[in-house]
Amino acid sequence: MVPYKGTGPALSDTIRGQTNALLGSVSTTLPHVRSGRLRALAVTTPNRLVAEPQIPTVAESGVPGYQTILWHGLIGPKGLPAPIVERLYTEIARILKTPDIQKRLSDLGLNVSEMTPAQLTALIKTDVPRLGKIVKETGARAD
Repeated sequence: MVPYKGTGPALSDTIRGQTNALLGSVSTTLPHVRSGRLRALAVTTPNRLVAEPQIPTVAESGVPGYQTILWHGLIGPKGLPAPIVERLYTEIARILKTPDIQKRLSDLGLNVSEMTPAQLTALIKTDVPRLGKIVKETGARAD
């Protein structure tokens, strides 16, 4: 493992052959895969990318059950009134379904899945302890 202070230097070194592999986000690495400067070995998600279905998953590549998903969510302060939460959810869900946004996200290689506020809360409640356990068991730390 080679620690880097950001994706840019790590990506640059991998493209130049200074490192053998990179575990990077789809949105930053996919343009280099598409240009031929990098070769995608696998994605860490449970399903293949919609935009690049020829790239297998890590699980399909020989590590059954492996998955790590980089997710994004909009989070507000504790006690945010339910009508505001619902309005934000409704508007963001509507925007994410527009053709321009769908195309832009697909071009970035992102698979979008709509989650209700309750589903996002449940994801956080399962992902944080799961990832915390991995950090504790491996001794991983941010340098």
